[in-house]
Amino acid sequence: MYGDQLTDNQLYTIAKKRVEDKKDFFFHLIIYISINIILWIITISESGKIIIPISTTVGWGIGVLNQGINLFYNEKSGSVEKEFKKLKRNFNEDEPEE
Repeated sequence: MYGDQLTDNQLYTIAKKRVEDKKDFFFHLIIYISINIILWIITISESGKIIIPISTTVGWGIGVLNQGINLFYNEKSGSVEKEFKKLKRNFNEDEPEE
């Protein structure tokens, strides 16, 4: 997947990117929830029509769900060190024995 050999620095860079992606996802999720709560409160209190918040919640929710699935499909850890160790372990398992 990553070529024949990866150095510790390369593995650490990959692990750091994964952790940053997770932080970005959780920030996106918090914004999604906050904005949707505000939209629902305003819409219900002002007009009672729920078409706008439903379309926003569903449309944006599909994007958030897609981001989460892509990010967490095979990943369970949350720190750079855990990601680094996991990558190092997985990479070393894939190396052929002599």
